[in-house]
Amino acid sequence: MGRFRYIHLPQLYFKAMWMFALLLYILIPLQSSIVGLVYKGIVLVSFGCFFVLFIKRVNESRVFVGNKEEVCFILLVMTVLTSLMSGSGMLSFDKHIMGIVGFVEMPLAIMLMDCVSYNEENTKFVLYVNILIAVVFSILSMTPFAYSGILDCLYLGYSNPNATAIYLLLNQAILIMFLQMLGKTTLKCLVIGLCMYEEYLIYLTDSRTCLFVSIAIVVYYLFGKKIKIPKRIIIAAVLFPLAFLFIYTNMYASGKYVDLQILGKELFSGREVYFLSKMDILSWKNVLGNVRQYYFTNMHNGPLAIIASCGVLGYIWWFLFYFWTIQQYYRVARSQVQYIALAAILGVFIHSSSEAVLIVGGAHYSIIVATFFWILKGNPYGYDIEREKYQ
Repeated sequence: MGRFRYIHLPQLYFKAMWMFALLLYILIPLQSSIVGLVYKGIVLVSFGCFFVLFIKRVNESRVFVGNKEEVCFILLVMTVLTSLMSGSGMLSFDKHIMGIVGFVEMPLAIMLMDCVSYNEENTKFVLYVNILIAVVFSILSMTPFAYSGILDCLYLGYSNPNATAIYLLLNQAILIMFLQMLGKTTLKCLVIGLCMYEEYLIYLTDSRTCLFVSIAIVVYYLFGKKIKIPKRIIIAAVLFPLAFLFIYTNMYASGKYVDLQILGKELFSGREVYFLSKMDILSWKNVLGNVRQYYFTNMHNGPLAIIASCGVLGYIWWFLFYFWTIQQYYRVARSQVQYIALAAILGVFIHSSSEAVLIVGGAHYSIIVATFFWILKGNPYGYDIEREKYQ
């Protein structure tokens, strides 16, 4: 995909997707009727940009696949389509097709963002959009949308407290990463205040995972400038949600930990019963899954939703795509900003142990997570300097 870095289409995609994300953060709590149209607009722009760039590459270099990550992506798509065609029952556009498209959209966004220049203009754009998003979250926290769900936790008008927590965490991480770009200004003081307030809001969501990752990022930003995140943590974080399923359900089945509390919250929240009822899905015999039955619905665990929909084979291609992509970008990571981006990415995977929406949901989640991959890669080859020659 690197051959397209001088084409302006990825730049348009990048900015359009972030504006869509800001719009959705406002429209979803309002339960606006145009949310569905925005989702379809995201899909149209994402796949339209990808196919145009793919055709250009084939015409220019006769290369269909550029690296092993793209091979995994293609094999993942083929596995999903095979699961769809081998299933039985009626097909629904909104359930099955949009479910598949939403799932595929995340790796698609990561590949498209690989074509976007990492420079001051684009990083400032991301920073200012996220300042606006933080302001939206702050306003929502002072309205009836704050506690709009059935649980006594912070919702901000979104689907559940866990989803709200990860939105807050990712927004806070971006603000922290680019804080130094603001210099000694009044705006910087405002952003610091927003970050502190978002820490409090994350606490109110009752999401222990997000609170831990958020505190870790803040501590690392303040005291860890010379600390490099070990490589072995990458594979541990990506595999953690799958291991969590077996550990969590076995702990519940043993009956020894029913009264255990972590950070004042009971270890078992009710999902353990649901997980136990679905554990047969994780069998090696479930090669292709059943996308017609599950269509990447939020099963409260990323690997569970993926294996249910496209089988063990689909999970293997999914895992290899993300592991190899993170590993490739990790090799060129040098700065504290890049390691904070890595921490946020690994936080997304760890968070998928109990909330699958970011892993399987598509929509505005894709550009947000893909931006962290873009920041992790940074500008290792100096291609933005080279790009000046073409302007």
